[in-house]
Amino acid sequence: MVNEDISNLRKELDKSKKKFEAEEKLIEEKYKRRMKDEKAYFDERLTGTLRRLPLNSSPDEIKECNNQLGKEYIQNCNLIYANRIEESDMSNRDYLKTQALIYNRLGLATNNSSYFIEAVNRFEQVAELESNNPSKAGYVSDSKMLIRQMHEDAKDARKHYKEITGEELPRHHHKGKGLEGILAVLGILGGIILLPTNITGNVISDLTPQGTSFLGIGLICAGLIAAIFWFKGRKE
Repeated sequence: MVNEDISNLRKELDKSKKKFEAEEKLIEEKYKRRMKDEKAYFDERLTGTLRRLPLNSSPDEIKECNNQLGKEYIQNCNLIYANRIEESDMSNRDYLKTQALIYNRLGLATNNSSYFIEAVNRFEQVAELESNNPSKAGYVSDSKMLIRQMHEDAKDARKHYKEITGEELPRHHHKGKGLEGILAVLGILGGIILLPTNITGNVISDLTPQGTSFLGIGLICAGLIAAIFWFKGRKE
């Protein structure tokens, strides 16, 4: 009976992983469609706005129109990107929490300390993810309750590890992964704010390498790099 329970728990691990991978794929496809729709909407607005401009409009007036629409387009894209990070984080939290609970049950069923290591790792990751980027779907009290519960579960798993090995389980930190998504959004949005108003219908062109332009471009690059590390960290 015990062996059957262990086998079922391992199947649950595989099932939770496949479910998470499927959810990630759906999220990615969903936001690809949203970005594509946003681009189509931008092109439609730009074409319609330019057609409505008076025939005697000056080049500066046309350029200002392009700049404004281009800036709105980039802001909307970044809002979509921020929503994508938030939704992915929620999916990741649920996945890590499910796996932590299963690993904890495996440790109790087998008396194998390695399962408690995996459980503690995931309990603490969930707590740090929730602390760095609280779920907007619930209340603040719910978020605090989840963090407290994850710390308590990690503490219990550490206790079981010590009972088996006679040693304390070293503490690990995962803060970088939780912050990278936030840094990505803040960097890109901050860069857009600091860029000069020479964003055209082609989104960005003719940037002058002076003052806020340098800082704006630097923030956007930093945000993109943080985004790359955030996506890589989620696959580890």
